[in-house]
Amino acid sequence: MFDPSAIPPETGETGSIPPPPVGKPSGGFRFASSKLVCGALIAVDVVMLVALIPVRPLSLPLHVALILTALSLPIMVTRYLLATFDDSHPELAEFPSRSSFDTLASAIEFVGTGATSGALLFCFLHVNWIAGVAFLVAGGLGFLVISLYGDAAVKAWREREIDRTRVTK
Repeated sequence: MFDPSAIPPETGETGSIPPPPVGKPSGGFRFASSKLVCGALIAVDVVMLVALIPVRPLSLPLHVALILTALSLPIMVTRYLLATFDDSHPELAEFPSRSSFDTLASAIEFVGTGATSGALLFCFLHVNWIAGVAFLVAGGLGFLVISLYGDAAVKAWREREIDRTRVTK
């Protein structure tokens, strides 16, 4: 089991990892990682789209993959732009509607990630059903690990960020 208290505190010594910027305890880390994830999934969608366009006739799994890619690409671009907008306007972190923005942004990212994963699954199913099942099992295990340990790591980071904000005040 992952123990968040085992993460060493930043010391500020030369050669250590610099601490994340202070000021947005609720968003900075998450939105920086969201931009990275969304950018990577946009690249996967574009590569899939380029690979699927010349294929004719499309089998049923490729039809589904093409539809999911068409759904995912604009969603992931929207999420990337929301994260970019949030990074360029840190004063928005103080707005009362911030929690609804975070919820909407997370929902958009979840739908886009699911659509891209589904498109990849159907591409694998088109090539070989065993590869599709292997992708589905590996993706399920990855989702389980992320949901168990990712939340604990982000929670520990937020607590350190809030403590660092209190110390600087």
